[in-house]
Amino acid sequence: MSEGFYKNGKMIGLWLSFYETGILEEKGYYKYSDQGTYSKKDGAWKYYYDNGQLRSESIIKDGVEDLKFYDKEGNLLPSGEAC
Repeated sequence: MSEGFYKNGKMIGLWLSFYETGILEEKGYYKYSDQGTYSKKDGAWKYYYDNGQLRSESIIKDGVEDLKFYDKEGNLLPSGEAC
């Protein structure tokens, strides 16, 4: 399940997605644009394991994404390793 807002049929602002259990799965913001078919992810996005622990986070600025990944215990994984 997801919750958020639309403007002219496009996602805008804060969006939250949840696992079927109700635990937060992802959280982030969409930037609205009149151009194109879809809105674009912007700023900080966080993704969670189904146990609620942070899985990854990304910072998106001007279309460039910087990613960090974590194991299920919350330890930051070395760059280039994903679970």
